[in-house]
Amino acid sequence: MKSPKIIWSLITLILFNVGLSFAQNTEIATKPKKRMKAEIRSEVIKNLSEEQKQLFNDRKALIKENRKKFKAMLNKKQLAILNNKTIERRERMQLLRKTLTNEQRAVFKANRIAAKKSREQFRATLTEEQKRQFKTASRKKIKNN
Repeated sequence: MKSPKIIWSLITLILFNVGLSFAQNTEIATKPKKRMKAEIRSEVIKNLSEEQKQLFNDRKALIKENRKKFKAMLNKKQLAILNNKTIERRERMQLLRKTLTNEQRAVFKANRIAAKKSREQFRATLTEEQKRQFKTASRKKIKNN
């Protein structure tokens, strides 16, 4: 009589352990990729020289400032389009571009050119290894270890 109870207890224990193991793996697998990218990117940034870190931070500040200036130029209708989270990002940008005035388009284009120049200056300071690390951090799919 004890034999079936022991067998069922062992089976239950094994299934419970397998379930816990699966739950832990699922938690790791469902971790947002964006967060994983940010973690990898922060590790790459830690490995930069002080000059490179300064360039990187200057670049981020320039982009933030340009975005702030551009948003200040937008009217209420354009801001509503930009802040509408029910529409995909790409579609929002297409709708916004259709409503831009010539002056806003010129500022938008100037911001893109400034960001591109800043990015090129920063990339010129990187070693091949650092370039590879940044490329790895920006890939769409990052494998879990």
